[in-house]
Amino acid sequence: MVAKGKAIIVSGPSGAGKTTLIRSFLNLKSGYHFAISVTTRKPRDGEVDGVDYFFVSMSEFEKLIKKDKLLEWAKVHDNYYGSLKNQVLDFLDAGKNVILDVDEQGAEQLVDRLGRALLIYIVPKSLEELSQRLKKRDTDSISVIKKRLKDVNEQITKMKNYHAVIVNDDVDLATREMIRVVEEFLIGGYPGDD
Repeated sequence: MVAKGKAIIVSGPSGAGKTTLIRSFLNLKSGYHFAISVTTRKPRDGEVDGVDYFFVSMSEFEKLIKKDKLLEWAKVHDNYYGSLKNQVLDFLDAGKNVILDVDEQGAEQLVDRLGRALLIYIVPKSLEELSQRLKKRDTDSISVIKKRLKDVNEQITKMKNYHAVIVNDDVDLATREMIRVVEEFLIGGYPGDD
């Protein structure tokens, strides 16, 4: 019998560098599967369907909800985001460790559905840094950026529910910290276990 894989959930405000950090982690560590989220938002420059996200229409996403194909889902900034149930559960059942990039709502749903997971929260050095990253990304209007920044304070209050908080000021240092946290988790088991 194959031991189940473990779920590693990465959250943080938009612009904190979650995607960059996860990619950096996966470039250095083998044996992990990245669960590609499904979303109704439009692709950003350079994003590839089936690699960065599965990009679908609102009606396609709503069909996934009705057919119970999502392990978690939420509507964030007028777009749906979710994790495909079969993608996550198939890999966990096959003994593979799965990394999920989800918001705080998704993390709560995943913990409810999966029972346990390692929760890592990524934050930028400061709100000013976050604002600069969002503007530099040049994918959102000023009104969307303002809304994202307004939501940060509420998001950060949920960070206390996470097992580790990583400040992503330097990608190399943050990646090393993420590797340390994940390896500690894989060796020591789920946080809170005796």
